[in-house]
Amino acid sequence: MRHCKSSSSDWSRLSVLSASTCSARARAARGPDNDYDLMVVVPGSDLPGYRRDQLAYGALRGVEVAKDILVWTSDEFDRRRHLVASLPATILREGRLIYGG
Repeated sequence: MRHCKSSSSDWSRLSVLSASTCSARARAARGPDNDYDLMVVVPGSDLPGYRRDQLAYGALRGVEVAKDILVWTSDEFDRRRHLVASLPATILREGRLIYGG
């Protein structure tokens, strides 16, 4: 992804622990219809999921690529990681960590 004019206040409100991508585009299988799928994990939040997602989109304003962003708390992510067909399990198997650890 290109450098963006991100809103640091949006990122600071999220307190991001990690960010991963698990999309065809990240695996170098780029096509004209591919986008970036991002999973952002935060320590905890009183905000509803849709509001966390909005903050993440706001923080990446200016990145001119197609993207889907989900922001889950670490608890939401960890509760599903053991389920083989879940999004967290797929990210742990096939994803690429792009921030944090």
